[in-house]
Amino acid sequence: MKQKITTLLFIAASVLALSSCLNNDDDNKTNYAADYKNAVGQYTGKMYALDYNENPQKPDTLMHDVTATITADSIISFSSFPLYFIAKEISDNELREAVIARGNTNLKVHYLIYNKGDEYLYSYIIPESVIINDLDYKGGKHKLTFSFVYPTNGFIYSRKYLQVPMDIGGIFLDDVIFEDFVNKKLAPRRLLQFQGGTK
Repeated sequence: MKQKITTLLFIAASVLALSSCLNNDDDNKTNYAADYKNAVGQYTGKMYALDYNENPQKPDTLMHDVTATITADSIISFSSFPLYFIAKEISDNELREAVIARGNTNLKVHYLIYNKGDEYLYSYIIPESVIINDLDYKGGKHKLTFSFVYPTNGFIYSRKYLQVPMDIGGIFLDDVIFEDFVNKKLAPRRLLQFQGGTK
């Protein structure tokens, strides 16, 4: 258990470090200032649940219409993120149903542009944890946290196309590890991806 928690803490620290760079790296902001500005807008598309272990080319049957909004502070916001995408990975049936019953939530993703080609901006994608407070489970109120790991490579074609992949690393119940996908080496099965464009 110690090893699992240490691994997750290490990953969390890495994400925080990258997020810190996102906020404090003046050179990056200077180099890509116009690109960050041009990326701002709403992108309408679909959130997919992918399963690379079974079929790398075919999305799971789970998909949901979602609008992503890129703001000037280097954040991509999903105002109606479907919780059933991540709830389906919970092994405990009662807990899974409790999460699904909550419907949708807000999800924020930080992005950091690290390179660009002729059309696309290549970005690191760093999702914030999804936290559900006061969740009814086994007769009590609980806090459930979904942590995302491994900053992934996203693509932004400013004001035209957006691709945001996300991996779920672990689930914490009342700040105690409940599901550990990192040490089980199952994270690739839990890749979510938003694909969409502007009107």
